Amino acid sequence: RVHNKQKRRAQNEKTNFIAFISSINPMQHTHNSCEANIILDGTMDVTVEGDVIKLSKGDMLVWSPNMFHFNCVGSTEKASLLSVHFLIQDSPFDRKRTVFHHLSFEQMNVVGAFLDEVKKNGFEGEGAKLSLLEALVYMCLSDSGSPRFSDDFSASVYSKTIEMMSKNRDRILTIPEMAQSCGVCATTLKNSFKRHSGKTVKKFYSELKLEAAKNMLLEGMPSEEVAFKLGFSSASYFSQFFKNCVGTTAREYVKSIRQ
Repeated sequence: RVHNKQKRRAQNEKTNFIAFISSINPMQHTHNSCEANIILDGTMDVTVEGDVIKLSKGDMLVWSPNMFHFNCVGSTEKASLLSVHFLIQDSPFDRKRTVFHHLSFEQMNVVGAFLDEVKKNGFEGEGAKLSLLEALVYMCLSDSGSPRFSDDFSASVYSKTIEMMSKNRDRILTIPEMAQSCGVCATTLKNSFKRHSGKTVKKFYSELKLEAAKNMLLEGMPSEEVAFKLGFSSASYFSQFFKNCVGTTAREYVKSIRQ
C-alpha cells in the first residue's frame, strides 16, 4: 500500500512551495523540506519520531526537514489531507520540532478556495489561491498550539519503545528486553511498532543506530569509538553492520560526504 499523491500538485517556483491533495494509505518517509499536513476530512494518526498524534478535520501539523513520519488510519476509517512541502531560510521552529495549529473557519475557507481553484483549473500554474495558502501556512507557523496525542494502547507501547531505544544508545537491546520493559509480550510490541511506524522493530532500531553512527563519523569520531558508544561488541562487527546498510565502508562514506 502506498501513499497516493495521484501526481497532482501546485507549485510556486519562487518560494519552493508545493501542495498535494492526498488520500491516506500508510507510508513511512522523510523529506529534505518542511511539510505541513492539513486534514480535509476524517481522522488519522500521524507518527512523528517517537510521538503519535491524533489529527481531525481542520488540524494542521508541520514538521521540520528530515523528521521520520508515518500517516495511518484505522481499518474502518478514511481521511484525506492537503500536503504542503516548502523550504524557508528562517525557520520559526527549532530543529526536530513539530508545530500544531487548528485552522479556524475562515482559515479553512482559504484552503477551500485553493481546492476550488484546483477543481476548476487543475494544478497548472502558480495561481493566486496557492499564494494565499502559502501565506496561511506561514502565518500558522507562528501560532502553535498543543496537539492531541493518541490514547491508543499500541501508540503508548510504540512511544515507550522509542524512548527506551534513545536512552540506551550505548547498548544493543533485544526485542524481549524491550517488550518486558513495556509490560507486553514480544508479539504485541512488534505489532504496535509496525502499526505506528510501518517498520519492524529490528529495521527501525538498525536505522536509528545507523543514523547515530553517521553523525558521529562525520564529527570525526574513529570507527572504533563509534562502535563502543553504540554498544557493538567489536569494531569489526560495527564495520560489517555499516557496510551492509550503506554499501560502503565508514571511511568511504565520510570521504564521499566531504568531497
